[in-house]
Amino acid sequence: MTWVKDLAKPLVIGLVIREFLAPFTGHPWDFEIWVRLGVLLQSGTNPYSLLPSVSGLSFAPYASMTSISYPPLPALIFAVIYRLYTVLGSVSPFLYYFLLKQPMVLSDALVALLLFRLLALRGDEDRARKIASLWLYFPFAVIVSAMWGALDPIALLLTLAALYSFESNRTNLSAVFLGFAVFMKLMPVIFLPVFLIDRRLTLNRIPFVATAIAIPALGTAIPTLVFGWGFFNFYNAVSYQADLPAFGGMSIFFPLAFTTPPDLLASALGSLWLPALLLGYVFLWNKKFGLAEGLLVTVLIFSASRTAVPEQWAVYPMALLLVTLGGEVWRHFVAITGIASAFLVTNNALLVRFFSPSSLAAFNWDQYVDNASAFSDFRYALLVAFSTLFFAEGISVITGKKSFLFAKLKAISAVSARGVLPSLVYLGIVSVTGGLLDFTVTKMITDWKLAIESHVFLGLSWLSLYHIMLVVVFESVAFIVVSFSWKNFSQSVGLLILLTSLNVAASGLALVIFNLLDGAPILATTPIYLAGSLVVSERFFLTFVLLTCGLGILYLAEIRWSVLLVPKALRRAFQAVR
Repeated sequence: MTWVKDLAKPLVIGLVIREFLAPFTGHPWDFEIWVRLGVLLQSGTNPYSLLPSVSGLSFAPYASMTSISYPPLPALIFAVIYRLYTVLGSVSPFLYYFLLKQPMVLSDALVALLLFRLLALRGDEDRARKIASLWLYFPFAVIVSAMWGALDPIALLLTLAALYSFESNRTNLSAVFLGFAVFMKLMPVIFLPVFLIDRRLTLNRIPFVATAIAIPALGTAIPTLVFGWGFFNFYNAVSYQADLPAFGGMSIFFPLAFTTPPDLLASALGSLWLPALLLGYVFLWNKKFGLAEGLLVTVLIFSASRTAVPEQWAVYPMALLLVTLGGEVWRHFVAITGIASAFLVTNNALLVRFFSPSSLAAFNWDQYVDNASAFSDFRYALLVAFSTLFFAEGISVITGKKSFLFAKLKAISAVSARGVLPSLVYLGIVSVTGGLLDFTVTKMITDWKLAIESHVFLGLSWLSLYHIMLVVVFESVAFIVVSFSWKNFSQSVGLLILLTSLNVAASGLALVIFNLLDGAPILATTPIYLAGSLVVSERFFLTFVLLTCGLGILYLAEIRWSVLLVPKALRRAFQAVR
């Protein structure tokens, strides 16, 4: 039991940090729901209905809020906590917030101890102590549990407990822990097939499934029937999670949040995770992964195929990477932690919103920065960039490749000023030419109503056709440059992708030059009529064309690989037909 003594100091310090933050912080949406649920369930309120504000306890100024979209266990826990709060005399809302955070805070600390036990099973107690200490001081885990008040630390703890019990040959107990993980939050149900794939279960698969499913099923059905909540709202909440129509978070589909995709496409993408997981389970069965590695691959496949991936979900791959730590895995852990932390800080406006329980000004500032400030477009651009990096790093883990982020950082560090100069010269020439041309042409327009509202060809206006013409002209220049570069086909494709990315950036820089010539503000909310019904602000356009250029250059090798697959696939198809 020397490990208990060795972990006593980091355990105490880690708990003190978390408990210090717990009373005064909280996510203004998620944690506010917990605040309202704890109170409203006392009067028999359906936890799957709209939740009104609670006088004296609510800190977020929403008149009503949608509620949970998973089983009722957390709602029941928060109801018990509110009852404890009233028994203690309802001293202060901050005491209530403190009590509500205890399941998350204590679970997060216990995650560290389970990480120790899981690693100790592999015979390396020295590493186990270091990993457990790391988690106790881990800023991302502290923010998610003590500041955010998210449920994921509880679900993660139960999932790791299921893993530890299974590895300790206590499969019945493992099924119980997994069942409660699903009862807490539906997401861990994706791990059930991974346990069933493990060949150590042999004839115990049916009891394992029955136990893991019965706990959330009965745990949901019994209070629903007893309290008369009805199953309709619960079904709507669960079906929303199954066919998610929203785009956002650390999902590769985040950019679609700025568009309105067809309903059929949105529905298909919202359900993409299901066939992706089924293929993932087949992959795991064939490759014979270990259980911890299988859980890691599963959660990353799920994240890669979801249209919305909350950043707090990153605690699952982070913890599972620590369990499987060794070799390249450490770099994957650092990369995923860095990307998810950057996303967390950016998405939550430098963490200011988490201080909403103790300051309405923090809430109002967050709302302003999120929606109305000059930084909002830049913030969204960063989120798109981080979401693509999270996807790419996850794919590198799934496929057993080296860390994507570290590989890109190494490639960037190897770039010389001399190597960048031709690209900068090309960018400067196209930007200046485009800006001067745009300024000259627009000054010749005398009837803007006709230019914007006319329907000349395929429903497009004169202005739309002009913008399309500019794209064709500058892409033609790129093709001419590639044609005279005397490179092989693969190199030519890479050069074309690079020049196209620079053309995209040049369109934004040309707008800056145009505004300078016109004496207008460089970053404004003035609308730009691009093509058809596509209208964006100048600030949005500049931010996102620069982002697109940056991502195009960053993923140049991957885009070139995808493009080169097309002729190979066509050639093979033609040979098969012959």
